[in-house]
Amino acid sequence: MRTTRWAPLGLASALALASVAAVSAQEQEQERQQDYQQQQKEITIQLAGVENSNASGTAVVRFTGDQADPAAGEKTAEVQYDVRGLEPSTSYTVVIHQGACATGTTRIADLGSVESDENGAIQETVEVNSQEALAVLSGERGGAMEAEEEEQQEQEEQQERQEMSREGTRHLQLQVNGQAVACGNFEPGS
Repeated sequence: MRTTRWAPLGLASALALASVAAVSAQEQEQERQQDYQQQQKEITIQLAGVENSNASGTAVVRFTGDQADPAAGEKTAEVQYDVRGLEPSTSYTVVIHQGACATGTTRIADLGSVESDENGAIQETVEVNSQEALAVLSGERGGAMEAEEEEQQEQEEQQERQEMSREGTRHLQLQVNGQAVACGNFEPGS
């Protein structure tokens, strides 16, 4: 009979432990969500004119991802441009170089192009579509390379650029016909 009297207490204890475990699992999931959201960083790049350019403004990189499943690690980014003092109605190529504005020369990623309006301003947000550029911006060592079949030489060049993208200061440039008109330094993933 003694075991019969203790059986309800054993069941109650088991249920209490299961409840604590469920709460603990929820807390862990909430912590994981908070950690993931903290990783959704912004990089604000202050742009200044190069040589005789009067350009100035910002490029704000915002990292985003799959909020429903942070464990999936699918990260994306967008760049919000707010730049003034440019030539009106002109297309600008946006590139990232290794090193600081004053010293960096090695081009390591392309972010596409943007166009100034009739007042010489760019105010738009553009998605980063290149996994290579995303890896450069975020500073992730395992940045994804396109898995398509490519020639060996192109693969080697991409691997070299990815290695350079992993560490150190870099800069974003707005260019016209290959000439920089605005530049700003940043640290990846900061």
